[in-house]
Amino acid sequence: MSGFDRKATRPAVLLISVLAVAGCGTVRYPVESWKVPVRKNPESAMIFGRIEMPSNKKENPDGKVLLLNDVNFQFWGKVYIYAGHVPRGEKSYVMTNKYFVIPNIKPGKYYFAGFQTGNVYNSLPYSKEKLIEIKPGQLMFIGSHDYLDGTLNGLRMAFGIPGSYSLRPNKSPSELEMLQWLSRAGDGSGWENAINKRIRELGGKPSPKASPAAAGKNTG
Repeated sequence: MSGFDRKATRPAVLLISVLAVAGCGTVRYPVESWKVPVRKNPESAMIFGRIEMPSNKKENPDGKVLLLNDVNFQFWGKVYIYAGHVPRGEKSYVMTNKYFVIPNIKPGKYYFAGFQTGNVYNSLPYSKEKLIEIKPGQLMFIGSHDYLDGTLNGLRMAFGIPGSYSLRPNKSPSELEMLQWLSRAGDGSGWENAINKRIRELGGKPSPKASPAAAGKNTG
């Protein structure tokens, strides 16, 4: 997906260390115990991807992580409600490692409207050229992206003046890596054939089935 690496504006994003993730009240699911919700019908589609801070010391010397709470994908023409000042999109699941999954969406055109970090909503620029067309039954990998904070100083933040950020494509995790995780998370969900078919198309092998101890009822 091109377009996610362009600059956008938003209020100052909340960046925190790994030890300070408690207290937000938003569910982030453990990446190896979360289970994909049961597939509603053969035409149900899925969007998945990842957003996180850069892992290199030069750009992120303090090892900060992005407190990713939600991603907002909206169906073209559908009216969504707001939760406070934050617009809502299709039901999304965010993992503790910043993978995100939007399962059981219907075919059609969607756009990536933004994402929430802490209690801050980060909007993405909208244009019809950026619409994402989802086909029946499709598994759409949006990509892995590093969040790059723009120029912000204390005074701008204190007065709530929008800063800037950009999303830079990252090769890791790849589509294949995320699909192999989804193969484990989707065991028994009805998504297995679609996930494993795409893995094979990419030249990979489906992950072994989850053990009974690791499997369990979906909590999403």
